[in-house]
Amino acid sequence: MTNGPVRSPRGPTVADAMRREIVVIDAAAAVAVAAQRMRDHEVGCLPVLENGWPVGMVTDRDLVVRGLAFGADLSRRRVGEVMSTGPLAVTPDRPIEEAWRLMAESGVQRLMVVDAEFGLIGLVSWHDLGAVAEHRPRAREVGFYRHMVDSHGHPHRIELCRLYVSPGVPASEVEPVAIERFETTNGRTPWRQVADDYEVAGV
Repeated sequence: MTNGPVRSPRGPTVADAMRREIVVIDAAAAVAVAAQRMRDHEVGCLPVLENGWPVGMVTDRDLVVRGLAFGADLSRRRVGEVMSTGPLAVTPDRPIEEAWRLMAESGVQRLMVVDAEFGLIGLVSWHDLGAVAEHRPRAREVGFYRHMVDSHGHPHRIELCRLYVSPGVPASEVEPVAIERFETTNGRTPWRQVADDYEVAGV
């Protein structure tokens, strides 16, 4: 008998890396409840369910960018108002390279894992995939930031968004690709109207 997942002869799949024990939250829950649940379980994101089905993901960054950074009342705003939506799910049978590509193209660090009926069965992160891969692709990580001053006059650098650009993109094109994706996410608004600066790093 074997302990742990049996890997496909064609290479590791999402099932080899996914986490099956996850903490979730309902879309109708208050943002403050999401923040408390993240703290209690020491996690940085929560899959969001609506009527039992996955509809998005809320991260600690979402709480800062769409909540605290703009003075929102976290006891009144609902998780569904601040969560991230989009291509955030993958099935467990997919090769890890496909999951990596989806994360890089979508600018996310985690994906929900769903079954054939789109029921939530787990969660997988960029680092989870790296733990089962022989060769981890080197993507470019681009963070966009906003400079703010709190009520005590202390400056803060608030991260608005973190994008991953595919390893296949030439180095000279990483910044234009990230900027275009950031502007598209923000309704085609020029990035300088939303962020104060950005930083590129390899991951």
